[in-house]
Amino acid sequence: MITYNHAQYIEQAIESVLAQTANFSIELVIGEDASTDETATKIQQFKNATGIRIKARLNNTNLGMLANFTKTLSECDGTYIALLEGDDFWTQPLKLQQQVDFLESNPEFSMCYHPVQVLRNHKLESDTLTLDAPEISSIKDLAKGNFMHTCSVVFRAGLFVEFPASFFSSSVGDYFFHMLNARYGYIKRLSENMAVYRIHEGGVWSSQDNVDLKILNYLDAMIGCFDSEINQLLRDRYQKIAYKSFYNRIHEEGFEERLLKCMKHGSNNFSNEIKELLRWDKKSHHSYFIRLFKKMFY
Repeated sequence: MITYNHAQYIEQAIESVLAQTANFSIELVIGEDASTDETATKIQQFKNATGIRIKARLNNTNLGMLANFTKTLSECDGTYIALLEGDDFWTQPLKLQQQVDFLESNPEFSMCYHPVQVLRNHKLESDTLTLDAPEISSIKDLAKGNFMHTCSVVFRAGLFVEFPASFFSSSVGDYFFHMLNARYGYIKRLSENMAVYRIHEGGVWSSQDNVDLKILNYLDAMIGCFDSEINQLLRDRYQKIAYKSFYNRIHEEGFEERLLKCMKHGSNNFSNEIKELLRWDKKSHHSYFIRLFKKMFY
């Protein structure tokens, strides 16, 4: 469990872990990243429960989300690891038991997950944020877009040793991490809804603007970390999002940045479309694109 400035929510998150019932021992490893609110104080109030040990690391300085995540992960000793951020919570006391039982019986799977509900403005909603996926999927499916909420995932520990250097420059860590794990087995979707993902103003992802640019950031970080087929699937996604961002926001600030992003993992199709735009621009005497291109490249 990683957490930062989750004082309003951390108690519910921890209590949902302590409510778990299982025929194995559970260790809750918390990475508290030097919050500026009362998150650390609230964590310290909790004690071990029957069969559940709490190991909390309270950082003296803020490491940042990805460094805090990898450090917290390195302190986990279990055969299986579940993820839960400090602003989400679990709703089914047998969640971990069910997911571990599945992985124990199915060694060809690297992880499993389940549906969640979304809590927005104090109201529970059905999840419309993630993509649909088959009951059994693979890294090829996951490369086309994330379909797992972090709070729903349980995976086998130690599937790989080192994170790629580009992981630490990514705008998100969980999806990138799931992709790295998915290299080692299939992905199973269980049917029961067993957690809640919370949307709030302080959320790392759900509250951010310019989501298209942030998606391009993490796709750019991921490209090159996988085999040729998966890298191409990621490039295809990158190109599609980059083109859409470029065309839909062509008169907004940041034109040059979006154009360069298109060109970074671009294709001949995009180059041809740019040429057509320049021809149109020249014929219509607007010279909008021509001025921008001269500014950038001459």
